[in-house]
Amino acid sequence: MIFESLVWKVYQCVLHMALRLKGKQICNKEIKLPDLSTAKDCVWVFCTTIGELNSCHEFLDNYTRGLGLVIVTDKEIYKESFLRKFPDAYVITLSEYKQSSKQLTTVLRPVQFIICEIPCLLHESPCRFDYQIIRDMHYHKASIIVINGWLYKDKVSCRQDYIEKKLFEPYYLRFVDYFFVQNDFVKNELLAKGCDANKISVILSFKFDSLYKEAKCTDTVDAKNLEAYSSRNIFLAGSLSGNVEFDLVIQGSKSFIDNGGLLIIAPRHPEIDSNIVYIVSALEKENISYTKLSDRNINNQQVLIVDTFGDLPALLYHSDKVYIGKNHNLIEPLSMGKPVATSEGWSHQFSTHEIFKFCYDQNLIELCNTPEDIQSFLLCNRERTNISLPVRKDSSVNLVLEELESQGLSVAQKC
Repeated sequence: MIFESLVWKVYQCVLHMALRLKGKQICNKEIKLPDLSTAKDCVWVFCTTIGELNSCHEFLDNYTRGLGLVIVTDKEIYKESFLRKFPDAYVITLSEYKQSSKQLTTVLRPVQFIICEIPCLLHESPCRFDYQIIRDMHYHKASIIVINGWLYKDKVSCRQDYIEKKLFEPYYLRFVDYFFVQNDFVKNELLAKGCDANKISVILSFKFDSLYKEAKCTDTVDAKNLEAYSSRNIFLAGSLSGNVEFDLVIQGSKSFIDNGGLLIIAPRHPEIDSNIVYIVSALEKENISYTKLSDRNINNQQVLIVDTFGDLPALLYHSDKVYIGKNHNLIEPLSMGKPVATSEGWSHQFSTHEIFKFCYDQNLIELCNTPEDIQSFLLCNRERTNISLPVRKDSSVNLVLEELESQGLSVAQKC
């Protein structure tokens, strides 16, 4: 690895020179570091959004129980919702990590680094990642594993990422000790890049585990307020990805709303102001009253707009019928026994496409492509179809736990 270290040093020098030539300075903001007297061994996790954390939650909850947990994310907006899932974790952004990596890894000593779903390869997924964190974990002799791995095959977003990918992706594949991936396509892509076949296992997506067990409701403070509306029918339209789906749901739900039903609209990206602005404008145009979940006061309105993170599972539990936006998780509401609808046009790029195909083939979902389809879905009393589940030896989570132990990579064997 002497050559890798040399290339890394040259690469870092070039980056700093480029920043200086452009007149840019690295702005470090003050972060709260852990108490230096509480040094301990920790499992470190990289997770980009609440979606990946929800998928991997059961694994992480079982696997890291009783251990220190550090969660690194590239998106500041998810820190609060991550802490709801793991209140005792130390949650930090990738930029904060880069700013204080030496202090953090001294106090919160990494014994294992887990990547949740993405990236399986450098800079091909819709998230920010930095090869530096892989180097640091390898330097500290932490084993590195990818769980529920998926490939998006996105184009590299900038020249710096392109160079980093070209220079260091082979080392990334070498430093990762084991890949647990969702299908043979991902496995074959890794093999084509030169990954060792002996450290790849194909495991069914963690999302399917929800179908094999009874759903549990973990209410958030805000979702509990929905109990006041238990006498009303509740239709939740979640993970909506743009104006077309916003209009589809609002137009298709007008009769439902007029008859006293409560519509809950949850955009996929509530942090994008234009999404909330568009929903509000569309509702006002139809003279439909609304409130926002962040207002902490669900009044007797016709529509509830979810502009927060981490509340969707609890809201799903309280709903009577559900529409899920394209390319997102259908399994969660189905596992709760909810009638579920979605639209056509799911992309093969997303790991959820296999789940969509399974649900469609099993006749578990309705396809609603027009407002009239939504209206019919809300009127019909659909019986839940018996699910013919794939035959498997055990849950995906348990299969990963067993394989880690057999490979000598279980964190319990390290601590």
